[in-house]
Amino acid sequence: MIDGRLIKTSLGTTKYCSHFMKNQQCPKGDCMYLHELGDPEASFTKEEMHQGKHLEYEKRLHDTLIASLGPNTTATIPSSSSASSSSS
Repeated sequence: MIDGRLIKTSLGTTKYCSHFMKNQQCPKGDCMYLHELGDPEASFTKEEMHQGKHLEYEKRLHDTLIASLGPNTTATIPSSSSASSSSS
């Protein structure tokens, strides 16, 4: 809850475009995959995700948001969070 409103967030996963990985131009105008390198801070291997590194990153994002809202803001994260992040 932030300022009495329920805020729901989650991190998701995505993959790099196979054409990008081959240093080729992607022919798909509506390709849903990444065509540039993602933020290294938000990229995790499968092993790192199994270790919960993505959850640590999610908590840092949450803490940064709360700090930016000021001292009179309260917020909680449910302990059953099942977020994941970009995989590289």
